Amino acid sequence: MRRFAAFNWPLSLATPLVGGLIVFGLWASVTAAYENVRLAHAVGQTLGAVKVARDMGVRANDMADRATASLLYRLSYMERITAMTLSGVVQKGFLNPWGGFVGLTVAPADQALKIEAVVPPRACRRLIQFYGKDPARIGLKRVEVRDRAALAISRQLYSAPSGGIAAGMTTNAIKAGCGAADEVVVTLTFKLS
Repeated sequence: MRRFAAFNWPLSLATPLVGGLIVFGLWASVTAAYENVRLAHAVGQTLGAVKVARDMGVRANDMADRATASLLYRLSYMERITAMTLSGVVQKGFLNPWGGFVGLTVAPADQALKIEAVVPPRACRRLIQFYGKDPARIGLKRVEVRDRAALAISRQLYSAPSGGIAAGMTTNAIKAGCGAADEVVVTLTFKLS
């Protein structure tokens, strides 16, 4: 006589559920790791451009257009240079890991490098939190954020004091500045000297 095993309903329902949870966990961890790689690449692009600009030895009496063109030429070995309209002006720059434009402007008179990057809000928050940890150490003078819309007004999140100790940015100010738009423009201004 053959005996048939009883069908185990709880086990048959739990197996696909556990399998789905495992797949979701793997997907979430791979997505987080990929986002961390993109963030690290964006920070590398930015700090690399700052290093090249500082190594150029820009003097206060240099012409801004020539200094910017020279910087872009020097960066062309590591990034593909492209042109885009940002803030109503055609600028040259490169693309960040999120596919947004990164425009560079050298201001010799101020001894500053202005970097404007179009990023999603989540990346905006993470980038600013990274740079805001110790802005004086990396020579960060100012941080501004605005919606990508052409007539949007910038919000200043940080400005280095003319003297004394630089204070970091608060989490609430960063969240409010980066907002919930599809894309925002983060403007970082670094000291060249």
